[in-house]
Order: sequence, then C-alpha cells, then structure tokens
Amino acid sequence: MLSAAALIAVAFTVGACSEGGSSQPRTSTITVRPSEQPGEGAPSASAADPSEGVAQDAQPAPSGDGSLAEAYGRILDNPRSVNFNYDYSLRTSRASGSYQYALADITGDNSPELLLCDCNYDVGPVVAINGAANPANPVVSEDVLLRGAAGVGGGRYDLSVGNGGMYQIEWHSLRPESYATKFGMQGSRLVKTAEKVEIQNPSESGVTAANFVDVSDRSVLSNAGLGTASAGPAQTAANTATAQESQPQGENVLSGTIKQMTARELMKGQPTPNGESPDLTFWVMVLDSPQSLTGKSSGDRGAIKTRPNEEMVSLDDHGEWSGYKDQHVNLTYDPTQSWWPSDASLPLGKLRAYTVDASVG
Repeated sequence: MLSAAALIAVAFTVGACSEGGSSQPRTSTITVRPSEQPGEGAPSASAADPSEGVAQDAQPAPSGDGSLAEAYGRILDNPRSVNFNYDYSLRTSRASGSYQYALADITGDNSPELLLCDCNYDVGPVVAINGAANPANPVVSEDVLLRGAAGVGGGRYDLSVGNGGMYQIEWHSLRPESYATKFGMQGSRLVKTAEKVEIQNPSESGVTAANFVDVSDRSVLSNAGLGTASAGPAQTAANTATAQESQPQGENVLSGTIKQMTARELMKGQPTPNGESPDLTFWVMVLDSPQSLTGKSSGDRGAIKTRPNEEMVSLDDHGEWSGYKDQHVNLTYDPTQSWWPSDASLPLGKLRAYTVDASVG
C-alpha cells in the first residue's frame, strides 16, 4: 500500500492534453512528477489548487433509480465536487481541456470504477471512484494518477486497464523505452500490485488504453449496463467555456534556430546582472526575423502584453532541446502560458515561451 507520502502515478492519452514529440502513445503505469523525467521518484499528493477552491469528496444524495450509473452520473454533473488530492503547484501549465472520465474494473469485483480526470492542465490528476458497495456514497481514492505530457521532449504518460487493475505507461518522446506499473484500488487507496517493468507493447500484457471521454458525453456510462445515467447537458457549456478560456488566440508559430548560448554571449561580453558565471548556458530560439510576441507580464499580475521587434525567446532548461541544437525549428507557443520576466534573470527581458509543439523544418 502506498505510504503517507503517496507516490503520484502519471498517465496520459494523446489528444487529451497538448504535447510535443512522439504522437504514438504506449500505455504504461509509473510514478513520476510532471517536472521529472520517467523513472524518477514522485512526491506525495497534497492539497487541491487554491485557485480552483478546495473541492469536497463527492457524496451524491440518494435519488433516481439508485443505480451505479445514476450515482456516477451525478458526479459527472458536478466534477468540481470531487477532491483531487494533488499538489497543483506541480503542474507545468494550464492547457485546453476539460474533466474527462473512463470506466474500468480495477478491484476485480466485475463492477467498474469511475476514473475521473481533471484534464484542465497539461498534466492532470486522475482519481478512482468506487460506488459498487454503496452507490449513494461512492468512495473517492485518496491517491491520484496523472495523465499528461510534460512539455516538448519531456515525459509522456498514459493509462491502460485490464487484468483487474490499472497500468501506468511511461515513456519519453526522445527515447524508445516504455515502462508499465500495475495499480489496484483497496478501500480509498490506490495500491501498486506489480513492480514497474519495461515493455515493448502494452497489448502483450493483455491491457487496453483507458477510454477517456468528456464528462458531457454520457454514451460510455449509458452503454455500460449500470442503470439509467443522466445526460448532463449543463456540463457541455461548462466544459466548452473552460476549454475556450485556456485557448490561445490565433496561431502562434515561430520560426528560428535553437541555440545553447552562454551568459557571456547573451550579455555580449558585458558583466552578468546577478553575478552568474559567464559560462552558464541557456537554451534560446533565435528568430528568423524580428516580430511581435505575446505573453503574460510577471510584473503586472499576469496581464497580457505584446512587445514588437523581438529577436529571441527563452526556452525551458530541462535538457530536451539538445536534440534540436543548431537546427531550424518551427515552434508553436501558448501566449497564455508564456511570461515576460520582471526580474534581471537571463536572458534579460526575453519571453519565457511555453512550447506546445516543435518540429524541424
């Protein structure tokens, strides 16, 4: 059983959240932190995102036909009522998405659990909800899995189901290896029931990718033979608004060359602003030509600012850019997740571009 420092398992279905790199997922189960590479340790889950409010465990009141479908349907009508015991400060960015769900038997009792994902982030938490014993008061897992992609060149995570459990699949967009770990649900805890193993193809383990759909789509629930499920029409508008809120306006594609520049090069031989070593390196994209760039202002409470005649953007420094070094790249960035710095960090004044996709060309 997972300890009090419960490991976070990360999972992802391509298309649910934005990602770069490999577009063909392999299903697997792992315990990783969104900002870490596959195979590294994961921190414990913690409080919900304060900006979203602290949600409570879903406890639908008895009504309707009392079926499992009716109970799960009430949860899908109001997914914000569910407590995702996840430290949202670990998220790498907000991404267009929604709340999504899947059904899978992860307890071996021939009755499916509800897997609910807060997919409003590029790496989002998933809880398991068991309503078989008491549909009027379903049990929400204290632990979470995750689905998502940790940026271009980072970890990729997917969730497969079968053999009475969930399989977290992890891989890296720049490496061929995939790994799987099996989890089950015991009471309110998600428990690792098999150690992580390297796999070539998840189907070899007799598992399939979890079929996550938007909570406004009740077809999966209605076709599961669990009773009468609500249609949830009100949720459609809520999910559409959530997705539109996080969508960048217009296409934001940059063309330029990926460079690893030293502090000396960035400062053109002048002293560094904070005493940094002149040999300290930074990943940047040197644009083909000056252009206007848009991002949030760190010094103005996140207000959107557009600056003209920019010649360079700063890229995150997680190491994934080494495969693109000195190559010409077309890069799509999200202005709503990119930031103009308000401090004297290097590269001075350059947009910290949040990358959605990158391709050599």
